[in-house]
Amino acid sequence: MLNATQSDIFRELEKNVPPASVAEPLGPFITSGFGPDSLHFEGRHFELLSTLTSSIAGSALESGGRDRQDVESLVFTAIRIARVDGSTAAIAYVDAELSRPMEDWTVMQSIRGRFHDALVQIGRTTLVRSASELSPNSENAEHWIGRSHEMTYPLLVASVRALDHQSAVRVAEDIFDETLAVLTMASPGWGISRPERIVLGSSPSFGGGKFESYVPHTVDEHGWFGYGVRALERAARKEYSMRTDWEKRSLVAARWYRRALVDTWPSAVLANCMVALESLFVKETHGSKGDKIGDRVSTRFSYPSKTSDELRDWLADLYQGRNNVVHSGGHYLQDTEVEALRQLVYSAVQWASQFLDDVTLHEDGSTGAFLDIDQVLGT
Repeated sequence: MLNATQSDIFRELEKNVPPASVAEPLGPFITSGFGPDSLHFEGRHFELLSTLTSSIAGSALESGGRDRQDVESLVFTAIRIARVDGSTAAIAYVDAELSRPMEDWTVMQSIRGRFHDALVQIGRTTLVRSASELSPNSENAEHWIGRSHEMTYPLLVASVRALDHQSAVRVAEDIFDETLAVLTMASPGWGISRPERIVLGSSPSFGGGKFESYVPHTVDEHGWFGYGVRALERAARKEYSMRTDWEKRSLVAARWYRRALVDTWPSAVLANCMVALESLFVKETHGSKGDKIGDRVSTRFSYPSKTSDELRDWLADLYQGRNNVVHSGGHYLQDTEVEALRQLVYSAVQWASQFLDDVTLHEDGSTGAFLDIDQVLGT
């Protein structure tokens, strides 16, 4: 329900917001509708609308919504109701809409690749190859797929709860992104897309484009991924609040690695890679994170043509490059360096994932998944 402050703001907007005019706007504005029934929010009215919608809207990932644009539409409709039936009726309409409970939504998106027949569940998504595999509550999916020029099988399907359509999409996008991160780790050499390019010069060429696609290398007859990725995928099946510290860190690092793989701008690749390494090797909020990454990675990984000390110094220097990019608007130019770093991050996420497996051996001879960064780093 609207509180007293929100109700006062609504009443002021309902009484004073004018229709759209031909005058040139002097600042930020929003116009809803056309003709005499249109609503034009500018100046103070724009500020009041922003204040009202921000106070009502909610985080999709945290609480299921409400989406801000959905709230704006609600306010627009309520103002039009108020101008016919009065403010009391309009506020009652808003209160009724805001009291609606969360709904169940099914969100689907296409995915390209070659998948083992036994592979059905990936994280919190289901892999659907034909209409016959859709759940009974998705009976209209074929109709919408038929209307789309781009939607084809197979599909990734996520079932979510949210307050409105756009909030459902945002929750599903978070789930899809995590699934694609798992598939990226399971499909070395796949997962990226590139546009077609014509290159003219001393050696003219035509570069064929590449669609984002996935080909998981090791999936058994039960639909489980191979060692390492299996445990990562199993962690992705859990709701965030149910995951251990190391499950959260490993999945986040995999997502940042995928971002680094998709990006072609060296500055973005560098930043993404360093966030992935921070997730796995830094728990402190004080001191030099670059030095910590350098120390902790160099004692656990070897790298061709670099000694342990050289690897440590290389990573520390790269972290300084990351700081320049993120904090000073720098433009990192060493594309060969970030390509090497990207390969190291892939190995680091693989390394991290193995600690999620139930058969991981502890120093005392016992086995079981490691739960947090302290166990993994031995601190």
